[in-house]
Amino acid sequence: MKLLTALLLTFTCLALAADEPKPESIKHRITGLFEPARAEELKVLFKDHPKVKLLSLDFARAEGTFSYDPKTYSNADFGQWMHERTFQIKPASTTPADKLTTVEIAVLALDCRGCAFAMHNVLITQPGVEQATPNMKNGTVAVLIDPTKTNQAALETALKNRDVQLKEPAKADAPK
Repeated sequence: MKLLTALLLTFTCLALAADEPKPESIKHRITGLFEPARAEELKVLFKDHPKVKLLSLDFARAEGTFSYDPKTYSNADFGQWMHERTFQIKPASTTPADKLTTVEIAVLALDCRGCAFAMHNVLITQPGVEQATPNMKNGTVAVLIDPTKTNQAALETALKNRDVQLKEPAKADAPK
């Protein structure tokens, strides 16, 4: 009888353990990180999330490592939750950091968070763009790119196609 009770208890424990969530560390690219303040906003969102923990955040690469069980909380559910908070998740970048380069684009009318967010959204959707960080103080957007997939001219065209005005390059003084 003791043996039977021990076996039943063992099988019950195994069955319960099989049902327990098994969190995994999963890295995602995050769109919507267009300024450092947004990174702080994202960290606050995860303080009380019942199913997902933010383990690390790399603002420069726009990537986060999260802990959750994709069997009980799907990527689609997680993506929807993020989207409702003006962020999105995508698969993590596969391009090594040493293969990326930063280009800087000077723009006009970069004077509010809405404009910064709009420019970020135009650029982050372009192939080869890893991160886009508008700087309202100096009127530029720093764009981290894979140069084998895009270039500054293509990004400037994408902005112009969305009616973003670029600053004209400074003209050199004529020789006297």
